[in-house]
Amino acid sequence: MSKIINNSYELLPILIKAEDFEVEFIKKNGEVRTMICEFESTRHIKSGIIVVRDIEISEYRSINLDTINKLVVNNSIYNKLYKKFVVIGKTTTYLIDKIEEILNEYIVILHSLDRKTLEVIYEELFDIDNNQKNAVNTLFAYFEIEDFFSYQILLDVISDKLEFISNISLEEIATNELYRINISVNHFDIYNEEYKPTLQEVSAFYFESDYGVLQIKHEEL
Repeated sequence: MSKIINNSYELLPILIKAEDFEVEFIKKNGEVRTMICEFESTRHIKSGIIVVRDIEISEYRSINLDTINKLVVNNSIYNKLYKKFVVIGKTTTYLIDKIEEILNEYIVILHSLDRKTLEVIYEELFDIDNNQKNAVNTLFAYFEIEDFFSYQILLDVISDKLEFISNISLEEIATNELYRINISVNHFDIYNEEYKPTLQEVSAFYFESDYGVLQIKHEEL
């Protein structure tokens, strides 16, 4: 059964103690705004107003408690429903579900990441196309096998700084030299113009999944 908060005033102790929180509320002009902020003061609480500091622009803002629609605080999501607030779940769980919905895959490594990391991943993946989704799914498969996560590699994949070739095998990539980077080879053979990098040498730079082959590291200069 979901936890019920009878009104926004009952959320005050949670907001006061929180390091920061995300709030969705309705401005005086009717515009819906979302803000990540820190609690500052209750000096206008008799009028139903709290003062917060907008973290993004480091400025103070006033929020009418009655206009709050949603809160994300202490890893929990509170949605307003008929003047009451319902705890609908954990933020991390919500973000993981959204990311997996975008990628249409169950991603094991997501469950070991913190909320802030999941937030930036979700923001980066929100508007990616199908080819990028396949590339990212391949990258996450690589992360899970190697048991680590790199936000920078994720950005490089999304921005096409690391290439992805769909519907192909690593063996085909190596045999037909379809890679776009210079593969470092054994120094004994480097002067042999006919020498082709082996599958093992290519696999140091590329990873194969059911979606295709992804470059997972930059060439050595």
